[in-house]
Formats: sequence, C-alpha cells, structure tokens
Amino acid sequence: MHTLSLGELEADAAAVDELLAGHDDVDSFCSSTYWTVPAHFAFAPRRSPWLRRSDAGYCLLACTVYQGRAFLEPLEVNWGFASPFVYSDAAALARDFAREVGEAGAARPALLLSGLRPGGRMFMALVEVLSRGSRLLRGASMIRYRASLEGGIDGFMRRRSRKFRANLRRCRRLVMDAGLQVERITRIRSESEAAALHARMLAVEARSWKGEAGTGLCEASMSEFYRQMLLRLWPHDLARITFARLDDRDAGYVFGAVHFGVYRGLQMSFDQRFSKLSLGSALQVEMLRMLCEEGVAVYDLGMEVPYKGRWADETFETVQVIVV
Repeated sequence: MHTLSLGELEADAAAVDELLAGHDDVDSFCSSTYWTVPAHFAFAPRRSPWLRRSDAGYCLLACTVYQGRAFLEPLEVNWGFASPFVYSDAAALARDFAREVGEAGAARPALLLSGLRPGGRMFMALVEVLSRGSRLLRGASMIRYRASLEGGIDGFMRRRSRKFRANLRRCRRLVMDAGLQVERITRIRSESEAAALHARMLAVEARSWKGEAGTGLCEASMSEFYRQMLLRLWPHDLARITFARLDDRDAGYVFGAVHFGVYRGLQMSFDQRFSKLSLGSALQVEMLRMLCEEGVAVYDLGMEVPYKGRWADETFETVQVIVV
C-alpha cells in the first residue's frame, strides 16, 4: 500500500469521493472527504494521520493513544458515522489493510473501526481477515433516520400521518401570517460568499437555545467543522440552505448537502423569538420541496433523535468494530 500525506489525500479527494457512488453499505456522505477531513482538523488535529492507498481503494485513519495504548481510528471519530474504508473491491482492500497493520508485529495498534454496516461487504471482509489471531468486539451502533422522496413532496406527505400533515400545514400558515420570507440557497459562487453564509448561520445560532447553551455552531470546534465543510462543498454546488427572513434579518435556517442523490441534513436553528412558530419544521418542508423539485431521492435526517422518526421511512445502521 502507498502511504499518503494529508496533502496527497486532499489532492486525491475527488477520486476518493467518486468511489462512494452506489455503495449501500456505508454512509456515503459521512465517509467522504467533505466530512472526514474537516472532522480531523476541527476535532483532533494533533493525531498522526494513517492514510493508505492501494489498487482496491483507500484506508483513511489516524493514530492516537488512549491510556498508554496506540489505536488506529477513523479521521472522524466523534459520531462514528464515517467508514475509514473507501473501496472498489472490499475483499481486496480488507486483505491489504490486514497485511499493512500486521507488518507492525508486536507493536501493532489496536483498531477502532466505525461506519460499518452489519453484514455489509466491508464488514464481512474485515471480519474474515482480522479475526485470525485477534479479538473482535462489536462497539456502539449509530442509527440514522431516512425518508424516501419518491413521488415528490406529495408522495412524501402521503407517507406521513394525517396529524403530522395537519401540523405541517399549521406551521406553514403561522410562518406566512408572521410575514417571514424563505430564501433558498442552491449555489454558492465564491469562497467569500461561503464565509458570509457561515457567518449568517452563526448569527442565527447565537440567538437560538443552542447559543444560550453554548452548543451547536456556537461551540468553536463545531463552527470550524462546518466552516471547513462549507468551503469544500461550495465549488461542487453540493450545499443546500434555506433561510427564513423577517425585515432583512435571518430568523432561522436549515443547512445540508446533496451527495449522489441523497440529501444529508447537517444543522438547523432558529431565533428564540420565533419558537412558537415551529419555524424549524416549516423550513424543513421548504427544503423538502426544493429537493423534490431537484429530483433528490433520499432525505437523510442524520443521527437518531425521537422527533425525526415522524419524518422518516426507514433507518440506516452502522456499527463500530474494535480489534485487539
């Protein structure tokens, strides 16, 4: 396998992300460089990158130390959404990886591998090659909620309950009666425009409950994570944002990205002054309308949170595997 620097990975980013097209056993957006590289720099930049490329794909990990023991872990380890393996041939890449880590002999690090779908190609290939002489433990499970956009906005609504549809109609009326206007962002034309949009989202966040709690984008590393992500998304027209505005001031936003026909929701927030309007729900519906007009197939709502179940049709699960 060829060892890569972070700079070489950045140069290879398009090739890495293209390999994720059509994969049904990984979270394709969270395994892409749009997510993993910003996560490394924003949350754990002091780790030593452990990046490898072979004819079968890429192994994108970093080396860290926990309680005196060396571990290899994914570039994005905060949530465990990302698979560190991006492949054209899962079995061959698993063999290449096992051979590479095996060459360390007694100094071989423990492995924390995430973003693997139970029973998926990469999961099964890794179990086969890493179980020889090692102990495999199943770690935490991460659930995402997903909704089909088949049939457009009407199809999406038909799959929701009558009460849910009525609540969404009420949300929309409240927003309209309050005089708020919705701004759609589907294309960003420059790095400075991307920076300005990031600043607008931060300003809304500061006036939200998240701002009062010092969470969300108001937390420095989270702000940096999404700033770097937006800078990578905009040249490829992948970012999607809806803002609600009143009197030329932003009242709320929903931010996400489209990748291989799947929209991944990233962040949403609203000014606390508008908490009674259910502004978040109204903006999500506006985002859904925009995505359906574009022909996007799936709305990935992200991490499992109870309220998201009402919006979703299915779940997508990946797990961690610990190898010692």
